[in-house]
Amino acid sequence: MPVDALGGWILRWLEAEPLRRRVGTWLALLAPRAHGQVAHRLAAAGVVRPRMVRRRLLTTAVVHVPADMNRAAWAWPG
Repeated sequence: MPVDALGGWILRWLEAEPLRRRVGTWLALLAPRAHGQVAHRLAAAGVVRPRMVRRRLLTTAVVHVPADMNRAAWAWPG
């Protein structure tokens, strides 16, 4: 079972698809929204926080920074 709404949405989407697809195809379908969805999940978990808006010609982007720099710099157990 999924832990959060995004995981549930992806599982329901996969189950509703009538065709089998290759992993690369699924990644290509999920990729356009992945950055925003992952940033939202990390912000909801308190790992990052929105810092500033970066503006370009036709787009704006929110830059996320670590909420705790010590935690962000800590090596993951491997």
